[in-house]
Amino acid sequence: KQWYQRRVRGLQWVIIYLSDTDFITMLQRFKAGLREGGYILIKDNVTKSGSMVDSDDSSITRSDLQLKQIFSRAGCQLVKEQVQRHFPRELFKVKYYVLQ
Repeated sequence: KQWYQRRVRGLQWVIIYLSDTDFITMLQRFKAGLREGGYILIKDNVTKSGSMVDSDDSSITRSDLQLKQIFSRAGCQLVKEQVQRHFPRELFKVKYYVLQ
């Protein structure tokens, strides 16, 4: 647990409430605060293409391509990605991203 707390920063269903600019700034700050060998973990919904704004809660669901462009613009390297399995097909796909 101690290793995890020192070397990993994780977000789950948070980035949907950030603008692209705020998301990039947050990633840059996380990256700057990582210890050697640390990771940023992101788990979130992903659209098939483009982005979708929910008018009820103002959340933004982005595509895989958009997320990867944001990671790159923030100076983060994508180390690993994975789709969550056994998730209902009628919902957005959920992906995990590991960044450094």
